[in-house]
Amino acid sequence: MKQAALKGLEKDNTLGEAHGFLALAWLHYDWDWTEAEKEFKRALELNPSLASIHHFYAHYLMAMDRMEESMVESKLALELDPFTSAMTFCIGWHCFTSEDYDEAIEHARKGLQMSPNNAWGRVILGWAYEQKSMIKEAIVEFQNALSPSLRHWKDGSLPLASLGHAYGIAGKKKEAQEILEKLLEKSKRIYVPAYDIAAIYIGLGEKDQAFEWLSKALEERSGFLVYIKCDRRFNGLRSDPRFQDLLRRMNLLN
Repeated sequence: MKQAALKGLEKDNTLGEAHGFLALAWLHYDWDWTEAEKEFKRALELNPSLASIHHFYAHYLMAMDRMEESMVESKLALELDPFTSAMTFCIGWHCFTSEDYDEAIEHARKGLQMSPNNAWGRVILGWAYEQKSMIKEAIVEFQNALSPSLRHWKDGSLPLASLGHAYGIAGKKKEAQEILEKLLEKSKRIYVPAYDIAAIYIGLGEKDQAFEWLSKALEERSGFLVYIKCDRRFNGLRSDPRFQDLLRRMNLLN
């Protein structure tokens, strides 16, 4: 992504999209928060009508725990592209990270009316149900997200790990352990994000194992790790000194 963006900028330094995708690389791999924001702002300065870049900039602001600014960008993205369900799901995800779970449910459902075969929408809905202690409903949504008929990530580890986490907090430890073993076995053949493994261990209440896998997530640059400050599934770890150490290692301490 970075190489392609830089090549594009060599040809035309005024390409807003190229600056935006360069920002994504700074965000998700280099963890250079200053450079990421600089590139996002440059992209939107060059082309304020880029809905996708407003959308991605909202993700950056979410990772930085700047939630009010993130919502502003999310709403701008939705205004610019109101017929793409991804923008509606993004607001639902934002509401989840802001602990406004009723709004998260509303936006996830709205997005699913537009795109019923979108697994990401099912996951957001499940996460919000989970935080409202509607565990049965959450499990159903995560199971729905794993349906072969839905559009989801090629390895499907995020919805599967979300199901494992939900089983764990529901006290269904056998089912959670089975999913954990399945993903660990799968990781011997293809990439499975360490962050997803950590989420299952959180559901099982095994904090030491969760921190071990979060350290692995840091080493491998798991994509979702940048959102650790606002992923509500990890709330139970926040008082642990190891959590603060993780944020320090990522240069995410305020």
